Amino acid sequence: MKNWAKRSRSGQGWAQQSNLDTIDAVINLAGEPIADKRWTEPHKQQLCESRWQITEQIVSLINASATPPSVLISGSATGFYGNTGDLVLTEEDQGQDEFTHQLCARWEQLALAAESERTRVCLLRTGVVLASGGRAPLSKMKLPFKLGIGGPIGSGKQYMPWIHIDDMLNAIIWLLEHDDLRGPFNMVAPYAVRNEQFAATPGPGYASSGLYAHACQRH
Repeated sequence: MKNWAKRSRSGQGWAQQSNLDTIDAVINLAGEPIADKRWTEPHKQQLCESRWQITEQIVSLINASATPPSVLISGSATGFYGNTGDLVLTEEDQGQDEFTHQLCARWEQLALAAESERTRVCLLRTGVVLASGGRAPLSKMKLPFKLGIGGPIGSGKQYMPWIHIDDMLNAIIWLLEHDDLRGPFNMVAPYAVRNEQFAATPGPGYASSGLYAHACQRH
């Protein structure tokens, strides 16, 4: 049976580990939620440090292991590319030099320090994850739409890469099971939607509210 690395519910974290010799794979998606607060300069720093520091810790443990995990699957985001308008992007494209790119590029660089003949690194450039619980963006959208004030953000013309939670989990399993896969992967649905389309179809019972809010914005 595979041995998966996860944070202990008892509170024992990475700082208490000396190596990861007994671990087959590590999946690190940790970080301060990206959409919880206004992006003030202090919060931007928190967004960065919450991702960079734990990634550095994990990589140090992997590199200190006599028999390291065979794979590190590490978080990133489509924010790596920044605002590129209508351009169609692949994993080969470089990002615009703005905050989200700087955050993700550094995050990826830190994770890639674990790459070796014995450990491959997969980077998940993830879009908005559609899930209905906890701090998922879809959960946050429900209240405004129930109140009739949901709708597009700004012009609504910006693209919103997205992926359903089930598809994301299946993609992670695929990466775990295929030893030839490494590097960055765009974790998004195969077709993109603009924010105005996304806001108009948040789920059964919410579409009319979104359309109402959109109509209000036009007057």
